[in-house]
Amino acid sequence: MHGVQSDTMSAESPLLCRHCGYDLRTIDIEDRCPECGTAVASSLASAYLAGAEPSWLKQVYIGQRDVVLGVVLLLIGVPVTFIIDTWLDDFLDANRTIRLLFGSLPTLLFLALLFVGSLRLTTRDPRLGDTESPVAPRRLALLSVFAAIPISLLYYAYLFTTAPPVVSMLFLYAFGLTVCATIATLTLHLAHLAMRLPDAALGARCRSAATWFGIPMAMALLASAVQATIGTVTLLRFAQLVATLVAVVFAVKLFLCWFAFRRALASIIASSAPSPG
Repeated sequence: MHGVQSDTMSAESPLLCRHCGYDLRTIDIEDRCPECGTAVASSLASAYLAGAEPSWLKQVYIGQRDVVLGVVLLLIGVPVTFIIDTWLDDFLDANRTIRLLFGSLPTLLFLALLFVGSLRLTTRDPRLGDTESPVAPRRLALLSVFAAIPISLLYYAYLFTTAPPVVSMLFLYAFGLTVCATIATLTLHLAHLAMRLPDAALGARCRSAATWFGIPMAMALLASAVQATIGTVTLLRFAQLVATLVAVVFAVKLFLCWFAFRRALASIIASSAPSPG
């Protein structure tokens, strides 16, 4: 039996099953994936992003830009609105609705860019047909973002009512969890795509960063939610601090992976553009 090889593929290069992601390098081209039974030959066309349709690559590229822009606006906008809120404290105290609308602006902009960017970033590669695992990172990312939007809207709706504060707080933590899940699953989706780059190691780095960002951040948010409900617990407080620090460290690695993937994708798009003249 001879493993799948081609003129553009070395023994170290990944050839992933288009259905389950199994490494097919040692499987004969006429055989089927031992994991899911998909024909090996049907995965050859999806070995590299370099062979993908330029229009699809641009959608992924623009989607990634929108998501990153939304996160940057959130990180800058929240402290800026807090400073302005403090500066105009007397005026805003007398105008609660204006304060709530003003304070919500960075998050609403972030959500809009996250939603639009996620839809673009998770556009299905037209070469892959209809076969896709139900728990593919692309689908999980879409599920997360579609959960984050209504939860966040419910949270802001409750802010404008006289509902018990604990209700809006629970929506706030649920919103935080779904946003973290969205960022983590989008990164897993990027990891899946990065495995189809010449630098397959980028995919492993993306997957590691997504895991070590998502799990500690979820633990930190859950610990905070429990304490908000039952009161401060020293052990939970310490666990929340440690989990937050770990998440912050891997959030930096996560965004480094995002920018590394963006550079690689930009290079592929530039090389696939038609030559002038």
